[in-house]
Amino acid sequence: MGDFSEVEYWFTQHGNDIYNFLVYFTDKQEVDDLMQETFIKAMTSRHTFQQQSHEKTWLISIARRVAIDNYRKKKIVNLPLTLYQALFVDDKSNPETTLLENERDRDLYNQVNTLPKNQRDIVILRGIMELSTRECSEVLSWSEAKVNTTYHRAKLVLRKQIQMKWEEAGSCHPKKKIK
Repeated sequence: MGDFSEVEYWFTQHGNDIYNFLVYFTDKQEVDDLMQETFIKAMTSRHTFQQQSHEKTWLISIARRVAIDNYRKKKIVNLPLTLYQALFVDDKSNPETTLLENERDRDLYNQVNTLPKNQRDIVILRGIMELSTRECSEVLSWSEAKVNTTYHRAKLVLRKQIQMKWEEAGSCHPKKKIK
C-alpha cells in the first residue's frame, strides 16, 4: 500500500477506537488534533511497525504517547461514570443517586489523577477502553501479569480513596462493591 492509502486504511479501520481512547485523556475539543498527530506519527514511523502485534494496539500505543505529551502540557484527563460503575455497583437507582452522579464523576476524575502514571494508564486502558489484558500488555510493553496486578491494585486504591472521601463528607456512598 502507498503511504496515504495505508494511513487511510488505518483511519477507516481503527479511527473510532483511537478517538475513543483519546477522549479519556483530553477534552473533546482537542481530540481531533491528537487524532491527526497520532496518524501523522503512524505514517512517519510505519517502517518501525514489525507486525508483531495488531496494528490497532500499535496505533493505540502511538496515541498513548501523543496523549501523554498533551497531558504533560495540559494536565487534563476526562473520566466517565462507567469507571465509577466498574468500581461500585449501585443496584437501586433513585433521584438522589441521579443527582450524585455528577459529583461522583468529579470525585473519580480527581482520584484517578492522583494515581501514579502506570496505574492511571492501565485504568484508562482496561477500565475505560475495555482492552483485553493481552492488548494492554502490547500497548504498554508489559507482561500480562503486570497488567493484571497493576489494574487490580489501581482499582483497590481508587475504591478506598472514594469510599474514604464519601465517609469523610458524611455523604451517601456506594454500599455494594464489585468483585
